[in-house]
Amino acid sequence: MLVKVLSENVDDGKEDIAVECSSVGCFVFKYMSYILLTAVVILIVGACCFSYFFRRAYTFRKQCQRQRIYHDKQIECELGVSLDSENIFQSGQWLSQCDQNGSWHRPARQMITFNTEKNILTGHGIDDIGQFRLAGSLSLTFSTVNIIKKYIRVTGGTQEKFGHEVRIDLEWSRERNSFIGKWTVHTSKCNDEGPFELRKVPQSSANKTSE
Repeated sequence: MLVKVLSENVDDGKEDIAVECSSVGCFVFKYMSYILLTAVVILIVGACCFSYFFRRAYTFRKQCQRQRIYHDKQIECELGVSLDSENIFQSGQWLSQCDQNGSWHRPARQMITFNTEKNILTGHGIDDIGQFRLAGSLSLTFSTVNIIKKYIRVTGGTQEKFGHEVRIDLEWSRERNSFIGKWTVHTSKCNDEGPFELRKVPQSSANKTSE
C-alpha cells in the first residue's frame, strides 16, 4: 500500500500525519465502510418506523375492540340477550318479516329447530298468507341459512295457491343481530323477490307469548 505523508509538525515534538489512500484496496475498504454505515443507519430507521407503526396498529385494534364491545352492549340492552352466549342457530321462536313491492308484511312468528350436527333446520308457522312449514340447510362456516317455505293452508281471499313455495336465502348480520337476505317465489301467478329478515325472539318475550 502506498502511503503519502502530507504534513509533519516537528517543532512541538509531535508529528501530525495525515495519510491518503491511493491504492485500490484502501479505496474499496473506504467504500465498504460507507456501505456498512449506511446499512446500519437504514436498519435503525427501519426498526424505529416498524416499532411506531406496530404500536399504532395495536392501539387502533384495541380501539376497534372497545367500540365493538360498546356496540354489542347496546344491542344486549335493547334485546335483553347476551351476544357472547347467544347461539345464532338457537331453536325456538323466530320472528320474520318480508318486503314485497315496497310494502312490508306484518311480522310472522314461527318455531324453528336447528340441527347443527346435520346442518339442517325445520319449522312451522303462520303469516298473513297462511300456514306454512319450513325446511332447509345451515352453514356454521358462513353463518347462512337456506330455507324452503311451503304453504300447507292459505287464508281466504288470497291469490296464492295451496302448496306454493318460497325460497329464502339469508346471512347472519352481527350489526342487526338477525339473519338478513332475500326471498324469491316463482308460481303461475307470481314471480317476485324482496328483502327478508329473520330475528330470534328473546326468551322472555317467547315465554309471555306462550302464556
